[in-house]
Amino acid sequence: MYSAVDSTAVIVVRASEGDVTVTCGGAEMTTEKPDAAEAGAGAAPPQDGTLLGKRYTDEELGLELLCTKAGPGALAVNGAPLGDQASQATARVGLTNTHRNGAGHDSGDEGRPHPGGR
Repeated sequence: MYSAVDSTAVIVVRASEGDVTVTCGGAEMTTEKPDAAEAGAGAAPPQDGTLLGKRYTDEELGLELLCTKAGPGALAVNGAPLGDQASQATARVGLTNTHRNGAGHDSGDEGRPHPGGR
């Protein structure tokens, strides 16, 4: 799929069961590769952009895209921004570690010597 407003290109790794609208830089992506002049015609507004080699997913929809050509436009599906898998995994791990480590809870052990003398 190709962006109509910048150089972004993606391939579908895993398709959604239902119909979805994938956009880049706010414009619907196409299956036809635009001419070089057309690709920059709409000039996507500065956004987070897409990064080469990153996978962008929507787990609820079962959609996974792989960026094959980077660009300044951000990807979205049905109007919702798509995050890259690495960022989503980091966020999940951060939440899990916060829960596991008991962050935000006072265990009462702060400042006390460790029983092993450490």
